[in-house]
Amino acid sequence: MTEAIVNLTVHEVTVMSNGSGISFPASGTEARIVERTDSVASVVTDGGPVPTETVWHGEVSNLPPPKPGTTFLVSRLVAMAVPDRDDLVFPSREVRDASGRIIGCSALGRIASS
Repeated sequence: MTEAIVNLTVHEVTVMSNGSGISFPASGTEARIVERTDSVASVVTDGGPVPTETVWHGEVSNLPPPKPGTTFLVSRLVAMAVPDRDDLVFPSREVRDASGRIIGCSALGRIASS
């Protein structure tokens, strides 16, 4: 039985395996984590002060409920925020070009259930 993979990231994701690639275009819906930040202080460097902030992660937005026969492709951060969801995958083992730019991944990962 085949599964549909719906890409809920903003980028096309290409899984490169066995010399070929399977691409999953962005669906137009982006699952995200709501984030709140507060400025804290600056780290003083030779180049000048660098601002730092505290970041709190909240709820996940735009993540559809589980759907039989469908796997949702999300960011690793989104997958980590809802570890009880076994229908989520994220790009794993990034593949880079000669310039170091990410051009795909060699697998899709799942968060291990505890």
